[in-house]
Amino acid sequence: MSRQLLTLLTALGLTATGCSDSTSPSGGAKDVPLAPELSVASFGVTAIEPPSHVSAVNDEGLIVGTSQTDQRGFVWVNGGAQWLSKQSGIATAARDVNSFGLVVGRFISTLGSDSAAAWLDGIMTLLPGFYDAGNSIAMAVNDPGQILGTDVAAGEPRVGLVWSSKDDQAPTRLEAPDGYSVLPEDIDDAGRIVGQLGPVDGTHGQAVYWSSESAPPLTLKGFDGAPCENESINEIALAFAINEEGEIVGTCPAADGSAHAAYWASAGATAIDLGPGEAASINELGEIVGSGGSLFEPSLWMREAGTFRRFDLGSPDAEGLVSIGSVNNTGTAVGNFILGNESDGFAWRIPIRVSLDLVPGSATNTIKRDGRGTVTVALLGSRWFRAADVDPASLTLGNDDGQDTPVARKKNVPMAKLTDVNRDGLPDVVVEFNMLELMNRGDLPLGNPVLVLLGALRDGTHLRGADVALVQR
Repeated sequence: MSRQLLTLLTALGLTATGCSDSTSPSGGAKDVPLAPELSVASFGVTAIEPPSHVSAVNDEGLIVGTSQTDQRGFVWVNGGAQWLSKQSGIATAARDVNSFGLVVGRFISTLGSDSAAAWLDGIMTLLPGFYDAGNSIAMAVNDPGQILGTDVAAGEPRVGLVWSSKDDQAPTRLEAPDGYSVLPEDIDDAGRIVGQLGPVDGTHGQAVYWSSESAPPLTLKGFDGAPCENESINEIALAFAINEEGEIVGTCPAADGSAHAAYWASAGATAIDLGPGEAASINELGEIVGSGGSLFEPSLWMREAGTFRRFDLGSPDAEGLVSIGSVNNTGTAVGNFILGNESDGFAWRIPIRVSLDLVPGSATNTIKRDGRGTVTVALLGSRWFRAADVDPASLTLGNDDGQDTPVARKKNVPMAKLTDVNRDGLPDVVVEFNMLELMNRGDLPLGNPVLVLLGALRDGTHLRGADVALVQR
């Protein structure tokens, strides 16, 4: 059973055992996240074939998973599965893939002990475990090639392991108190690790962070500033993922013991409550995916102008449970629809979060609402967002009510140009919106409105950005 599914079942009471987005126009104030706001938005979903449990997606769109029919790991690319094992009957499981196509997971032995494994260019390498007769698995891999995993043996605590590269070197054991089990979940490119630590009996599990493979664990803070830990086996405290900015997501028990999605701005921060559910993955843009809401819908959380807003991405079926477990930086999240003992993998399209600069050159984002001229907005280019790929005709600005103001046109051509507004060496898109049309559509009220920019790349990938304006007469 996946850890994400266990969280969902526990929360539902079904288990019996074990640059922009500022809060002020100046952008100088610290973000103060508020209660999530629900918005239902489907950007498209694709079934992964064959029926499978999918685990991860990288920025090149490679999806890894394990077939439900013959228990073989695969990489899903260009609409088809490429098997990790060319020979049927050899059982494997794929858990993660990095930007260079290094896949990690497990070789499932017929002799009694499974082994952590890695695959590159079709070649499998078995990774040495900690116990002589243990069952090890590789859980995650970063771009430098560090592999995170775990090993367990009868009568022994589960240990967390880090292999320095895809070779036969002995792994480093993660620090943990004597008699405690470790469940590591994710490792970033700097080698920072998150997961869970707790007694072997499953009680008092804690969401934890290691600053490196040799550092002692740090217990993350829950919603009230106390340790994020479960008081019983029917509660969940777990850090699922960390991004390159050091932001962490996971699950903490709420005051009533139910599972709530959690966000930590850093390892030392107090958790922010994103509502019922779990936050399973976070990308470098700060986009969070998981399961949320009262019915645990497949969810995307995006931070906009100091608050987290939750989007229901849509379920492929009205029955069963949906668990989203991985998100990349290029508009794809993957997860599973689970009904009984069957699992079907899916890929959801999501918008790319872009940073905005309202009224470039104005430190306060001040807009004089006089009904004349245009309002200028810059979409700032980044490692993950190529300004030249934007479809200018798709851009709108407003209050996100479905009737937002479209880009201004001159001689029927969208008023948009490429330039480097913030002088970081990356092209930005500077767009104009008609002031009077913004006013007539109700998209430019006086005060400090949040202006939302929507649009798409030329390949159809959605864009979304938001910032706070200072609108004056």
